[in-house]
Amino acid sequence: MSMFSYLVRDSFARCVEQPWTPLARGSVAGLVSALAVAALSSFGVAEKVILTRMERVGVNAVAVSSSLAAGQVPESGERYGWLESHGSALPLVRLYRVGKADCGGSVTVYGYSPSAVIALARVTSEPRVFLGNMPEGFAATVDVDGRMLTGVQVKRSGILARIPGDGSESVLLVPESEVADIIRSEGGIESWVFERNPDAALSLSSVVGAIHRVNDACDIHAGVVSATTLMEELDALRSKRVMVMSWMAALVAASVAAVFGALTLMEYRERRFVAGLLRGMGVRGAWLVMQVFGEGVFVALFAGLVSVSLLPLPSRWIAGCLGVSPSAIVGEVWSGHVLTPVAVALVLGAAVASLPVVVAMRRPIGLSLE
Repeated sequence: MSMFSYLVRDSFARCVEQPWTPLARGSVAGLVSALAVAALSSFGVAEKVILTRMERVGVNAVAVSSSLAAGQVPESGERYGWLESHGSALPLVRLYRVGKADCGGSVTVYGYSPSAVIALARVTSEPRVFLGNMPEGFAATVDVDGRMLTGVQVKRSGILARIPGDGSESVLLVPESEVADIIRSEGGIESWVFERNPDAALSLSSVVGAIHRVNDACDIHAGVVSATTLMEELDALRSKRVMVMSWMAALVAASVAAVFGALTLMEYRERRFVAGLLRGMGVRGAWLVMQVFGEGVFVALFAGLVSVSLLPLPSRWIAGCLGVSPSAIVGEVWSGHVLTPVAVALVLGAAVASLPVVVAMRRPIGLSLE
């Protein structure tokens, strides 16, 4: 029998005789692995959400949103109108009420001001626009608390694709006059959607900066979303992800090293006489070190694999909270940039846990047999 086979059989026999040792190791490795993978994959999902928002916003578009109180007159068209020489703008007011379409599903209803007609005419000839999943030309009827509004399905292109929303609900654009009484009595969300001309002299960052200065001067508390701001969010998220990855890897390695190392030390004290006999029979100490290291790596990686395999089970609930598909979470959990640092940390922790045996192998054989 080769030495490798003997050591493998010895490891298996000890696991059967003392199952609590590998279970304790596996519990710790699995717990910290699941924690690290969950934390790192959440950053990946958040990054995908931002990239999706960037795709919807567009590289040359800006969306400004602020609350409009009841009785207040929408002013976004006049407030930012001087920027329209650099692109197209849609001044909108989103109703707080949510409509119901006759073709099914909820509908976000916007009223557009007369100044938006020019920008709207560049993408469609329809005065009432429905943005849903129906065939183009389909006439949809939307019930807004008993008021029937109609719109024609058009392709979500150009500035229409930049209208704020998560893309899961349909959108209806109607002239502001058709819902003016609702806006006066209830208010809404005032939105100003702007798409910059690619050859415009004013850059997108300059447009965003000008909007912020106007908001500050008018004491307007508005949310400004653009590719520039989203890129800043993405850079900040990626920087934080690197920091969290470092801390998570350190936590995994330290936890595995501490628990595995303590158990390894206890096991070696019980088996030091057998180890001394083996060394006296000519077995090199490196074999015994490799045995301890191999056991630690196998248990750590196996426990980590089991714990990570269980993480996708609550993915549907998590996906609902984040507004993404469950497959996006599962794909992120099993991505290489999430699993690799965790696996490296597990192996590193198992290597550090083997150091007590390395030190013991440097002692004279006679001391082990005392």
